[in-house]
Amino acid sequence: MMNHLSHLQEIPRLMAKNDLRYSSKNERFHPERHTLSRKIKLNKGAILYLQGESAQYFYHIQSGSFKTEMAYANGRSQILGFYTTGDYLGLDGVGNAKYHSEAIAIEASELSVLKINLFQNDAPDESDRLTHLHHIINRKMTQDQQHIVCLGSLNAEQKIARFFLHISENLFGKGLNQFEFDLSMNRQDIGSYLGMQIETVSRMLSKFTQEELVLIKQKHAHILEIGKLYKIVGE
Repeated sequence: MMNHLSHLQEIPRLMAKNDLRYSSKNERFHPERHTLSRKIKLNKGAILYLQGESAQYFYHIQSGSFKTEMAYANGRSQILGFYTTGDYLGLDGVGNAKYHSEAIAIEASELSVLKINLFQNDAPDESDRLTHLHHIINRKMTQDQQHIVCLGSLNAEQKIARFFLHISENLFGKGLNQFEFDLSMNRQDIGSYLGMQIETVSRMLSKFTQEELVLIKQKHAHILEIGKLYKIVGE
């Protein structure tokens, strides 16, 4: 029997075999305009889906990275999360009629397009796919709850430490190097995500580098003292 992930990866074979390169900066992908492809390619700044849009698809990131952003009635907006290779986007549309946020490519990216109704089938051969999808959704809900706690109860130093730990733990869960990775997001987006001013983000990143907790060179980060990061956040 195939494992849960391999079952999920079989789904794009139901789609057309041609790859689709789409979107220039600030344009967006419209899946309903195309025969669904095995993969789509979006450039930096392209919008994958809009907040409030009807949710018919979700996406598996093959390469690149995205941010999700929510706009509020008062004109403010906030980054809700960052997603990299192996992550899924649009899961808030599973079981809901609409996406709750907007997804934007942070860099050139490639994704598989999956129809949500493929996971709303009670047939026996869908059970493994459904089990895997529910696991992904539950993990995402746990991460969201941790982030709410982070925003409400941690100081600036603890927020940056938890930010790095979140990335590290996510990479570890994918079987990837949890100590070295690229930071595709800019400092303004990090500040929006953590509820911090950009000046505070910059000061904390410099502090972590000076104290040799995390080495940061341009967009590349290397966690040197993961145990001390856990100590900072009290874990």
